Amino acid sequence: MGDIAGYIFPISLSHANSIFEKKKNVFGKFGKRLKKLSPKAKALFYVSGTKSIIGEARIKSVETMTPEKAWEKYGVYFFLTKEELNQYSKRSPIGNLRKTRELSIYVLERIKKYNNPIPTKRRMTPAGYYITNVEYIDLKKT
Repeated sequence: MGDIAGYIFPISLSHANSIFEKKKNVFGKFGKRLKKLSPKAKALFYVSGTKSIIGEARIKSVETMTPEKAWEKYGVYFFLTKEELNQYSKRSPIGNLRKTRELSIYVLERIKKYNNPIPTKRRMTPAGYYITNVEYIDLKKT
């Protein structure tokens, strides 16, 4: 399959706009820390309404912290508003209560929205998935 190039994160269009239009360069996600993601890996953003990847960024740094610490440290740069973060801290987007109290924080750089969204070849999961170097090169050819 090849080495890991990055991860495809499913997000809402409004959150994608926060990253690509409002230039918010800090992304956070609950759940298991994605141990294969390290600085320089790609973060690709999939919007379910479009069923496409609409852009990407390079991960500059990765940290784990509580939502409160994340807001304290990154507030105006965070892709969610304080109210959205508080809601996200309590329940997952699919309505389940949170089991973990820590976010994986990805500070992004080289943020780029694609001129033409790229449909995925694999079925998107609610959590997203890793993408290999071979898959990334293939994706960029379409």
